[in-house]
Amino acid sequence: MSDSKDVTAYFEIIDQDYSGIPALLAGFFLIAMLIVPWSLSYKKVLYLGILMLLIYMFSWAYNRYHYPRSRSKGNRIILAITCDDSAQQRRLRDDLLKHLNERISEEGLGFNVNVKLLNRYQARQVGRILDEYVKVKNAVSAGEKISIKSKEVIGWERLNEKIDATLYIWGSMKMRNQLYVLEINTLVRHIPINPIKQQELQGDMSSVWLRRVVFDKQSEIKGFLISGDTLYIAAKYIIGNAAQLSFQYDTALRLHLNLLHQVENMKLNNPYYEPMKVKLPKLIAKDYCGLALHVKTMQEGIRNTELALKYEPSNYEAYLLQSIIYFNNGKPGESYLAVNNARRVATTDMTWRYNLAFLLMYFDKYEEALKEYDTILNTTFEIEPMVINEVLDFNESYFKSNPDSLMSLFIIGFILYKKVGNAVWAIKYIDDFIQKADTVKKYNLLLTRAKQYKTEIDNILTNYD
Repeated sequence: MSDSKDVTAYFEIIDQDYSGIPALLAGFFLIAMLIVPWSLSYKKVLYLGILMLLIYMFSWAYNRYHYPRSRSKGNRIILAITCDDSAQQRRLRDDLLKHLNERISEEGLGFNVNVKLLNRYQARQVGRILDEYVKVKNAVSAGEKISIKSKEVIGWERLNEKIDATLYIWGSMKMRNQLYVLEINTLVRHIPINPIKQQELQGDMSSVWLRRVVFDKQSEIKGFLISGDTLYIAAKYIIGNAAQLSFQYDTALRLHLNLLHQVENMKLNNPYYEPMKVKLPKLIAKDYCGLALHVKTMQEGIRNTELALKYEPSNYEAYLLQSIIYFNNGKPGESYLAVNNARRVATTDMTWRYNLAFLLMYFDKYEEALKEYDTILNTTFEIEPMVINEVLDFNESYFKSNPDSLMSLFIIGFILYKKVGNAVWAIKYIDDFIQKADTVKKYNLLLTRAKQYKTEIDNILTNYD
């Protein structure tokens, strides 16, 4: 009777947490208790015991140290949630995890998203690593300098090598006074982004993530299902936004469209979803614009920008892209209309002015073009240095393909001298323009300006010497 109770007790220890040290020791004792009574020789009992112990140790070690790693290219959600006992762990697996995977399958998102639940030992280890890394991450955001070789950062990097997840959800589930208390945090993994984008992503995550979910034991099945839905909706939103920032526009679009349909048509009247509902059309428009940059034909590019404008009629980026796509495909008239639409909806970004000034040059409207370029000298905006590099590269390439378009030489010289402030680089293009355009009557206005710049630069270089 006593032996039977001991065996049951050992099985309960193993069942509680198979990956724990107590389970390993309980397994040793259990094997010994099971094989000793057998009517075998001492050597056979010894060999059989060693074999069973080795098998058990391998199984235990595999369960403890082998982290799930997907071979697919989809976005992985890792659940690292600690529980008080094995019963709660089974509830997580059988109710929460199963429901999440069913929803993913129902919505046809299996290629894009998959969910894995870590065992209790792994959940504790991963939770500790994530807690430490988040503290360091917050310290960096607050202005502290942290070494990239700190144990917290190294721990985070090793974790990603081991698991390769997109979204980590970690925390604890406890039973308190007949209530399930689920306290969870989240961290998304993405390519390095600038601090402004990082802050924006963090704000998006905070707006949709419930850190604490409480439901009573009497309605535990419904509670787990509702919790699963809440986590799933938030996870799709966060992964979609991270995918967009990582230039995975196909994945981002599929998740964002799925979410928009869900929040609009599934009676989700909870105010918790309102910020998401407002922002999703803008995110979808940005997804379509991202796709427009990577298509093979003009028709595909314009179709994607039109879809972007369907979801956000005042999308500046879509009009700007239309202008570029039309011009690159031999439709300067449509390009001009598109850039004026971009001008109409623009706020602080002035990229449209560079495009408009170029098109006015293209249409031989040099006086209007020079007015735009003079205005460019007196304005600035956040991404202008990047835009200037793109404008310089475009005009270099355009002139090589169209040697008669001498305006590109003037534009490069003008920007290098008046906007960048590099007279040494500018003089080469200005001299080249003057030499080639001197006998072309339509360039007289530009020639006058170019000769003025040449005199100024010559004086600068003479005084410098």
